[in-house]
Amino acid sequence: MLFGMNGVEVTEAERGDDGRLMVWARITLPAACPACGTVSESVHQYVTATPRDVRACGEETDFFLVKRRMECPDAACPRLTFTESAPQVPPRCTISRRLLGHAAAEVADRGITPAEAARDAGISWHSVHSAFTESASGVLGENPAQVAHLDIDEHRRGRPRWRTDTLTAETV
Repeated sequence: MLFGMNGVEVTEAERGDDGRLMVWARITLPAACPACGTVSESVHQYVTATPRDVRACGEETDFFLVKRRMECPDAACPRLTFTESAPQVPPRCTISRRLLGHAAAEVADRGITPAEAARDAGISWHSVHSAFTESASGVLGENPAQVAHLDIDEHRRGRPRWRTDTLTAETV
């Protein structure tokens, strides 16, 4: 519970030789096959994932998530094995949903750019931009208001092209 991820439990935390905090965790939710929904108890193998996560008290941490690859008990299911997951760390995730939410909130609340939030979080700006767009879509709804007009910064591309009117000597 102290870790703050639903379905994830810390099993060990220690300092590495370089002084970084290493957190080892496991998933505690029942392992249900994503194809058929059958809950499995048969472990095929153990896998260690290292998704990026938020800092702990301002310092970077190494997060190791030990997940079980399960065998689907339903013989008719086309999926033979699957990896257990939790809402904050879905299958094949390299960045926790918590870190993406934190970076998107930095853009929305502090008004910083996605590149700045990405640099602070240690992830790509594409990931932050996607997370911000997803969170903004929830706030804006399905049909946001249309843009009334664009200023010069939104539609001019490249070097400004000015010319001098030969009759009036004005720059246009």
